[in-house]
Amino acid sequence: MSQNQNSTNANDGEENNSLGFKKEYWQDGSDSLYPLKSKPLWQEDATTSFSDWKITIHSEEDENEDSQSHNSTTYYVHKCYLAVGERSCGYFTSLFHLPLQTKESEHSESILTLPPLCVTAFPTLLNFVYQEGTLSLNKENVVPLMELARRLENRALERKCKKWAKRNMEENVDGCSFVMLRHSLELNMEEVQYACLGIISNQFSCMFGVSSDVGCVYVRGAGVSDINGIYKPVDHMGTQSGGAPKGFVRQSKVRGKLANLFLFRQKRQGSWEWSIIKVEKSMNGVPADAIRKMLYFVKASDETPPESGWISNGMGNYPPPKIFNIQDPTDFLSQLPFPLLLKLLRSNTLDIKSEDVMYEIVSSLLESVIFENEDQKHELWKCVRFGQLGQEHITKLMTCETLPWEIVAKSVIVRLASENGGGSPGGGIPAGGVKRSLSSDDDSSTTTAAAAGNESIYNTPRKKARIRH
Repeated sequence: MSQNQNSTNANDGEENNSLGFKKEYWQDGSDSLYPLKSKPLWQEDATTSFSDWKITIHSEEDENEDSQSHNSTTYYVHKCYLAVGERSCGYFTSLFHLPLQTKESEHSESILTLPPLCVTAFPTLLNFVYQEGTLSLNKENVVPLMELARRLENRALERKCKKWAKRNMEENVDGCSFVMLRHSLELNMEEVQYACLGIISNQFSCMFGVSSDVGCVYVRGAGVSDINGIYKPVDHMGTQSGGAPKGFVRQSKVRGKLANLFLFRQKRQGSWEWSIIKVEKSMNGVPADAIRKMLYFVKASDETPPESGWISNGMGNYPPPKIFNIQDPTDFLSQLPFPLLLKLLRSNTLDIKSEDVMYEIVSSLLESVIFENEDQKHELWKCVRFGQLGQEHITKLMTCETLPWEIVAKSVIVRLASENGGGSPGGGIPAGGVKRSLSSDDDSSTTTAAAAGNESIYNTPRKKARIRH
C-alpha cells in the first residue's frame, strides 16, 4: 500500500466488537484492521488483546479476616507495557529479566496483596502505565497511588503524585491535607504524615478555634487585605443567627475608616452565589450606598461558603480569598496517634492566636479522650507553654487538679524572673534562684537564662515559619 493512499470516511468503516478491531477500507479496495479504543487495552478480552501476563490483586483486609473465601481481581496485562518505557514499573522489569524459572513466570501471573486503598487505586496506575488519557489525581487517590508507585517502583508516577501533593497541600484545597493525612496514617507513610502535619500546623488558626470561634469562617489570603479575618455568623438582616447562618460579618478599621464586611449567599439571575461585600461608613456612622463595594463572588448553592473558586468582581485585587470553616479541633486531634499529636501540639511553628488556645485544646482533649495512662496526660500538659499564658488562664491553673505542677512552677518562675529583670536583686527573685532546667528530667544546675534557653517548649512564644517539604 503506497503512502498516498487515503482512508475513506470513518463512517464507512466496519466495527467488529466481538474481536475488538475496526476494519477500514482504502481507495484501492484493500482494508486494514485497527484495535478499537473504546476502553483501555488492559480492560480488553485477554485473547483479542494478546495479553501475556496476569496480575491478581488481593486485599490485606481480606487476608486479616477468618473468611474462607476472599475476593480478588485479576487484570490481563502486557509485559511490554509493564516493563518497558518511561512509565514502566521497575518491579516488573526486574521480574521479567530473572534468568531462573519462578512460580510467577511459570504461571505468567503476579499475585499482589495490597492495602484496601491501593486496591481501589490500582486501575488508575494501569491507566497511567498504558498512557490511557490524562492522569486524574485527587485528594482521595494521590496517597494510595504514591504508595503503589513506591511498591512497584514506578518513578514517573511517584514524581507526578509528589508534585500534585505539594501544590495542593500548600493551599489545603478542599481539606486536602486532612484526607492525605488520614490515608498516610492508614498506609504508614511517615514522610507524608510529617508533610501534612507541617501544613496543618502552619494553617491551624484558620481551620480550628476555641469554642467562641467554632461556626465562624476565616477569610485568608485576599488581595484586599482588610477583608481577611474571622467572620461571625449572622442572618441576612445583620442580627446574630440562632440557626443555620445566612451569612457572616466582621468589622474592620483601615486608616481610621470603619467598614462592615459581609459574606453572604444570595440568588442572582436565577442562580445562587456567595459574595463578599464591603460597606464603608460615612462620617456620621450611617452606611452609604455610594461606597458599597462587591469585591469577590463565587457561584455556589452550599449553605456554607466554598473554600475556593472565588473571583474578583472588578474591585477585588488578586489573589482571591480562601475560606476556612472554623471547627472544634478535638475530633481531629483525638484521631491522631499519640506521638503525632505531641509532635503537632509541641511544634514551634504551630499557628495559634495565643497560648491560651493551647491550654483550652489540652483541657478539652483531657476531658473527652481516654488516654492509656497518666504519663500520656502528663506529656500532653507539657504541650502548653505556661509561661506564655494570659493572666486569666494563669488564674484558671489554680483550680485545675490534673496539672503537673512541677512544670507549671518552673515555667511561671522563669517568666516572673524575666519580667523582673532576670533575677536582679530588686526583682524579688535572687540571681541564680532557678537552679534546674525547665525539663523535669534534667537535674543539672543552670541559671534562669540558661534554663529558658535549654527548654523553650514551656516559655518560648511560637513563631511562624515556612514549612519545608
